[in-house]
Amino acid sequence: MIDFCVTIKSIPVKGAEHLKITDLLVFLFFESLFKFNDLSSVNIHVIEKGVAPNILHYIREKQKNSPVPFEIYSLPEHHLSEVSPRREKVFTVEHDTAYTCEWMVENCGKEDFMIISHFDIGFRADFLKYIKGVLKPEHGIIGDGWKGIVLLNRIAYRQCNVGFGSMTYFFAVPWPLPPYKYKIRHYADPRCTDTSNPILGFDVMELLELNVAWLGWGFDPLGDKIFRQYFEHIRCGSWNTNPEISMIQHSRILAMLNEIGIENVGI
Repeated sequence: MIDFCVTIKSIPVKGAEHLKITDLLVFLFFESLFKFNDLSSVNIHVIEKGVAPNILHYIREKQKNSPVPFEIYSLPEHHLSEVSPRREKVFTVEHDTAYTCEWMVENCGKEDFMIISHFDIGFRADFLKYIKGVLKPEHGIIGDGWKGIVLLNRIAYRQCNVGFGSMTYFFAVPWPLPPYKYKIRHYADPRCTDTSNPILGFDVMELLELNVAWLGWGFDPLGDKIFRQYFEHIRCGSWNTNPEISMIQHSRILAMLNEIGIENVGI
């Protein structure tokens, strides 16, 4: 068996609330998941983070009619991290995502293998059947979290000791004391007052991928052709706050529903 985990949270876009992007994404995700995938070998785990009542009601209805175990958990909408030196509580998308993923590993089932999925994807074929066909005991990771879905070996994860934490959004801030010219600070740090010199680092899970491979576990990121064959990643992250982008994403969701023959009856 495989633990299949997905986190659902609202994607508010000022000026485009009428499009109900979150509602459409949740509908697309679950309807296509159940339509195209053989779920007989998975346990479904849904983590909701402050979603609207109508979405929670829809998910609970899917739970009632699910042919496989289907658990729902609730977490706070935002996880706050401490920032030195005064230990202020701040929110960053990366730390929130990493914390949620680590919570899922420890609390959503006990199977050796788990799938962590974005909810802004629509399936067009049986991705679970494909995964089961290529999965081997020595696999540590199959897929790529950035592309929407990834399979993780819990044993490999626990051997790495790095978690999902990211090392990104750092900046080189001018430093007045010689011989150094710059001090590296994170953008959430209140002392990061100059963001003109960004430092590209590791995104969520990328350090984990490196460590998994370094320890000798199999890491197969899969190619874009495979991903496109099995699902469409709409990419509606919380960083998309532009109403014009939301219009494009809205059109893509409706086009995907039409492509896979699912009637948009709403939530």
